[in-house]
Amino acid sequence: MSSGKLFLIVACSLAVGSHCAQAWASDPTVSSVTTSVATVTDASGSDAPPDTFTITITYDQEMDPDNGGSASFVDDNDDLLDLSEVLTGAGGEWLDPGFYTTYQLTYSVAYYYGDVNTRYFPSVNVQITGAKDPLGQSPDS
Repeated sequence: MSSGKLFLIVACSLAVGSHCAQAWASDPTVSSVTTSVATVTDASGSDAPPDTFTITITYDQEMDPDNGGSASFVDDNDDLLDLSEVLTGAGGEWLDPGFYTTYQLTYSVAYYYGDVNTRYFPSVNVQITGAKDPLGQSPDS
């Protein structure tokens, strides 16, 4: 066994205890990102926005429980969008404690009282950053 592999196994044991199912030979990747709804609308009545909006992130390997990641919102040109007037209070939790592969961010959805035309975003993409595996490796967003 090479010293590099021994280091990975020892670091894995120290970082996540008995749930070490693999040595991290490569950087983690985001397997999927799903949202609770496809469109968050500002309309009233039956099209009223939901109370919460969730983003669920699935990683291909076990992650550091203290670094599940955060989301930013960008347009098709990768320009950052400010959705703070509509989505507030992002809180995150692991949906599979002990294995740390599925992380969910939950936002409160606020009704926007300004000019709706200034807050219409035809295409919003989610970028995930800040997540790390137990060895400190980050996935591409």
